[in-house]
Amino acid sequence: MSKASKIVLRIQSADGTKRVEVPDTGTLRELYDAVQATFGYPDDGFALYKERNCTKELVSSRSQSVKDSALKHGDMIYLRSVAGPSTSKQQPPERSSSVASIASTSSSSGATTSGGGGFSREPTPSTSGATALLNGEDPVDIELYKQDGRIQRKRDEKLCRHNSNGCCVHCSPLEPYDEAYLKEQKIKHFSFHSYLKKLTSGVDRGKFVALEDLNCKIK
Repeated sequence: MSKASKIVLRIQSADGTKRVEVPDTGTLRELYDAVQATFGYPDDGFALYKERNCTKELVSSRSQSVKDSALKHGDMIYLRSVAGPSTSKQQPPERSSSVASIASTSSSSGATTSGGGGFSREPTPSTSGATALLNGEDPVDIELYKQDGRIQRKRDEKLCRHNSNGCCVHCSPLEPYDEAYLKEQKIKHFSFHSYLKKLTSGVDRGKFVALEDLNCKIK
């Protein structure tokens, strides 16, 4: 049996460019592990992309191989630090990275999917005796979640060393929940959809994130 060949990939980040060596038949999860060992980032503190503008994300997967992702020897991959999801070790019911799934699983365990795409939620203790609510996502929420939401930045004349068509860590778009940007602009709050993107931005795409089921009823 022939031995799996190894390829060298270049990883560009805010800390510079480093190289990692992985088997071409290895999984993307193994690639993430190699990058983590090289840069020393937390397991859920970064994401990898094929494009300089942080598009075409390489999602950590144990089923997809490096070769299947069309990565070749010498290719450049772009690393972007992200705010990881909750570190809680308690695993709630199975979740998806979509807003609809997060909303449905944050309700009580008696929630059932309706034919119209919403979900039926059992009354909480605070609303005992009330009828079950049929909730569906508002079209505005669906449209907002489809949008990228990133903060575009212009080329920095002092730090950027590329032409006007290029992009680097100093001028690439920022996530709407970027802590440094919020602090610099003195922004105390960000939108709910930005919060959802923050929860689902880690390597596990928010699989273990639970939203608190708030009671906003006016007494």
